[in-house]
Amino acid sequence: MFSFEGKKALVTGGGRGIGRAIALAFARQGADVALAARSRSELESVAVEIRSIGRKAVVYALDLANTDRAVNMVNTAAGELGSLDILVNNAGGITDVPGSVGPLAETTLEAFDAMYALNVRTPLFAAVAACRVMSSQGNGGAILGWGPKISGQIALRSIRSTGSGCPTTSRAQRCICAPTRPAGSRATSFT
Repeated sequence: MFSFEGKKALVTGGGRGIGRAIALAFARQGADVALAARSRSELESVAVEIRSIGRKAVVYALDLANTDRAVNMVNTAAGELGSLDILVNNAGGITDVPGSVGPLAETTLEAFDAMYALNVRTPLFAAVAACRVMSSQGNGGAILGWGPKISGQIALRSIRSTGSGCPTTSRAQRCICAPTRPAGSRATSFT
């Protein structure tokens, strides 16, 4: 196994499922972890597990469809953890806005905008913020996110319009760190 000893990771959607598993895996390999999602109770539960491993855990309960708050959270997490080496853009899915689920012909402008905010805009601008932090540290880092194949499966269960944003986010996320490659930053999408 490899080590993340001394690394600092931020995992969105870290309160359950894949995000929880990723956060715990980083902690088991020596990383301190910041967790972000809507449910404070789920995040606190994961944070307790991380702390029991002997790693630092910080919790940010927020709606990740709010891009400004998510960008601020990236910067705050870097400050609280002391640095930021890894961002995992795991949060996403469908929204509670009427028209988010069902045939595209029945979607609303509000639902479309909400789906793009959660699945495209916020992950993209969180990655931009993380890359800026990593670049300023001078030691590189990694930005990880879900690519079009996995995100498209979420979209198939929703308005089917967010599927068009998934390749966009995947490609853009990989381009974000191009100017900082000398510092070693990189972005990867899982498909």
